[in-house]
Amino acid sequence: MKAPYSWIQELVDISISPEELAEKLTLCGAEAEAKPFLEGSFENIVIGSVIELAPIENSDHLKKAIVDDGKEKLQVVCGAPNVEKGQKIILAKIGAELKGGFKIKQTRLRGVESFGMICSEAELGISDDHTGIMVLDDSAPLGENAVDYLDLNDTILHLDLTPNRPDLLALIGIARDAACLTDKRINRPKFEVRESNEAAEKYIKVSIADIKACPRYAARVIKNVKIGLSPWWIRRKLLLCGVRPISNIVDITNLVMLEMGHPLHAFDYDLFGSKEILVRRARDKEKFTTLDDKEHELTPDVLLITNGKKAMAAAGVMGGQNSEVKDNTSTILLEAAYFDPITIRRGRNILGISSESSHRFERGADPNIVCMALDRAASLMHEYAGGEVLSGIVDCYPEKIEPARISLRPARVNSLMGTNISKERMIKILEGIEFGVIDKSMLEVTVPTFTADITREIDLIEEIIRIEGFDTVPDATHNSGPLFTPRHKDDEFYETCRSVMTSLGFDEMYSPG
Repeated sequence: MKAPYSWIQELVDISISPEELAEKLTLCGAEAEAKPFLEGSFENIVIGSVIELAPIENSDHLKKAIVDDGKEKLQVVCGAPNVEKGQKIILAKIGAELKGGFKIKQTRLRGVESFGMICSEAELGISDDHTGIMVLDDSAPLGENAVDYLDLNDTILHLDLTPNRPDLLALIGIARDAACLTDKRINRPKFEVRESNEAAEKYIKVSIADIKACPRYAARVIKNVKIGLSPWWIRRKLLLCGVRPISNIVDITNLVMLEMGHPLHAFDYDLFGSKEILVRRARDKEKFTTLDDKEHELTPDVLLITNGKKAMAAAGVMGGQNSEVKDNTSTILLEAAYFDPITIRRGRNILGISSESSHRFERGADPNIVCMALDRAASLMHEYAGGEVLSGIVDCYPEKIEPARISLRPARVNSLMGTNISKERMIKILEGIEFGVIDKSMLEVTVPTFTADITREIDLIEEIIRIEGFDTVPDATHNSGPLFTPRHKDDEFYETCRSVMTSLGFDEMYSPG
C-alpha cells in the first residue's frame, strides 16, 4: 500500500515528519518506509508552451517544436503522437536530470538541433505511461518549476501489510492509526449528495442468489454524465498511489477505493442490458470475457454479477468487456458490495487475475460502509462529470452483519502484559481507533466491522498494546503463568553438574538404561 504523506495530512493534522510517522506505524505493527515520490533533481524542469510545430523531413513521426518557457524560445525535437501547437507542456531544459539519472543535453536528430525534451509521465517518473507527452491546463504559468506547480514533491509511505490489516488498505485507516498515535482527531472528507426527484429503483432492482457469498449488494444510478479528464487533484492522488488515471468516472471509483478502502465498479447502464442485477455463481464451463479482453471458462467457484441472463462482471475481481464505461457512456450503474473473502479468493485463483479490488475483498472489506462509499462517489460524479444522481440507493442486505461486542477486563491487560496501563488510558486508545466503549465493571467494547479479526478479549489486548507501544512491555526476568511448571531443585543440580564437568573436559554418555 502506498500512502502519500500529503493525503494523510489532509485527514489528520499532524506535524511530525514522514520518517517519524513511518517509524510510529512500524512500531505499532504496520511496517512502513518513507520514500520520496520522484527521483533526481527538479531544476530546469519548467512549464512551457508549444508556439510552433512542424514535421521533420524524412521522418514519419518526429516534429520540430518551438517552445516558449517565458524567458526564451527553444527548439525541441519531439516524437510524441499527441503533441500539438498551443499546448502547455513540461519542458526539461539542458542540464535537467530525469528519472534514472538521465541528463538532458543538446543533441541533433535527423539534422535538427534539439535543446531540451518535452516530457511524458514516464520520463518524469510520475507513472509508467510513455504513450504521449504530459499536457497541462491552459492556466499553467509559463516558466514555473513543473514539479512545484503539480505539487509532486511529496513523500510516500510504503506499507508492507499483513493479511489481518485490511483496514490499512485505505488512507482513512492509516489516518485513523496516525491520529491515535499522535493524540489527534481524524478529519473525514465532507460531502453532500444532491439527488434528483427521479427514483433509482425505477431503473434497477437487485437480488442475490447466494447470500453467503454476497451478503450485501447496493447500487446507484447516475444519469447524463460526461466522460472526460479528471481534475488534477484526483489524478495527482492516484498517481502518488501508483494508480493510472483513466477517465473521470473510473478515477472517482479508484479514488474512493483508496480513500475508504472499499472497491466500487461502474457499469455503462445502457450496455448492462436489463433493469435487473442478479448475483449468482457461475455455471460450470460458462464463458466470460473480462475487461482485459481475455475469455475465461468458469466453474461454480466464481461469483458473477449478471443482468439476470448474462455475466457482466466477476464479482470483486474485474468487470466485463460487455458493460465497460466508454467515451460515449451517459448513464452509470454504480456498484458497491460486500463479498465473502474466501469466495473472492477462490474466484480470483480460477480467473488467474489479481486486482486492487480482489486484494481488498479477499482480506475483508467493511460491509457497513457500502452506502457511504456509494454516496462519496456519486457526489464526485455530480461535481466532476455533471451527473444527475437519481434518488435513493437500491440496497439488498438480507442479513445485516452486526459489530462484535467483547468484554475486556482492564486488570487482565496488565496481568498478562506486565504493564501498568490505567483504565482511562485503555478507553482513550480504543476510542482513538474508533471502537465503541461502555465503562462498566468491565469494559464493554463494540468492534467496528472495518476489522474482522478481532473476536476475543486477547485481540483487544493486542490492540491496546500496539498503540501504547510494544516497548512498554517489560522484559520477563523469569517464566511464570498458569501453564508454567517450575523445575525441581534436583534437576537444576544435575544440570549444573553436567555443565561444570563437561567444561572441565569430561565426556558425557547417555544410555537407555
